[in-house]
Amino acid sequence: YQRRVHGLPDREKYVLSAAEVIKTGELTAKYGPHTVVVRVTQIPESRQTDFSPYEVSSQLVEIYKEGTLSPHPSDEHLIHSERELEAVTEEQTTQNKTHIVRQPSHDVDTSLFIIPIPISSHTSTVRNRFSRINRPDHAPTMTSDVQTLLQSRAREEPYQILNDFHLLVFLIKSGQISEADIPLICSAIRARSSTPLQPLIRKLQSFKPASNPPRTNPAPPPSQPITRPTPASRGNDDKVREIMAICHCDEPSARNALAAAGGDINEAISYLVY
Repeated sequence: YQRRVHGLPDREKYVLSAAEVIKTGELTAKYGPHTVVVRVTQIPESRQTDFSPYEVSSQLVEIYKEGTLSPHPSDEHLIHSERELEAVTEEQTTQNKTHIVRQPSHDVDTSLFIIPIPISSHTSTVRNRFSRINRPDHAPTMTSDVQTLLQSRAREEPYQILNDFHLLVFLIKSGQISEADIPLICSAIRARSSTPLQPLIRKLQSFKPASNPPRTNPAPPPSQPITRPTPASRGNDDKVREIMAICHCDEPSARNALAAAGGDINEAISYLVY
C-alpha cells in the first residue's frame, strides 16, 4: 500500500493519516504481519523522492477487527474508536525522569499505532521513464514503446537506459530479456559499465514481436476541421507524440509538460514521471 505526498507541510504534521493507518490495519489483517506501508514524499526544491516504510501495531490490527475504528471527522491524524481506548505515552518531567501517562479517550493519535521500519539510508540514481506497471488507467504498454524509449535515449549509455525498474519488468514479461539477464544488468549498472550491455541493447533494438496490436486514434468528428501541422510546429508535434508514447499521457498533458520544460523533451518526461 503506497501513498504519495507532495511537499513537507503535511509531513511535518503527521506521518500517516487516520484513513491510511486504518487501511494498513485492514491489509495487515488480510495479508499478515509483514504488511508494510510506504510513504513516498517528493522533496520540494529538488528532484529527489523520500521513501519511508512503516507498519502498524498488533493492537491496531486487533481493534480494527472489531469494526469500531474510523477517521476523526475533522482531524486527519486522529483515529476515532466507538469504544473507549486507553492511550499510554511516556513523558519527561522537569527532573528528566520518565513516567507513564494513561489517558482514556475515544480519539487516539495515529503516531501511537505506527512503527517505523529501519532501512539503510542511501541515495539511488534510479530513474523511471518507462510506463508504470501499477497504473491501470493508462493505455497498455506495447513493444513499440520500448523502441520509442531506446530512440529517445540513444545518446545515453546502455547502463543508464536499463537503470529503469518498470522497463526491466516489461522486458521480462514480454520475453525480450530473461531473469537470467538481471544479474548481468545489475552488475553493469553498479559498475557504470556499458560494454557488457551492448549485445543486449542490440537485441532489444532488433526485437520483433510475434504480434503487436495496433493502437488506433479516433478520427475527428465531421464538424471539426482536420488541421495539418505547419513546418514550424511539426518538430514539437513529434516530441509530443514521443512523450505520449513514453509516459502514456494524453496530448494536453504532454504539450503542457513540453512547454514547461522549454521544449526539452527529457525534462518534460521527467516532469510527468516524477
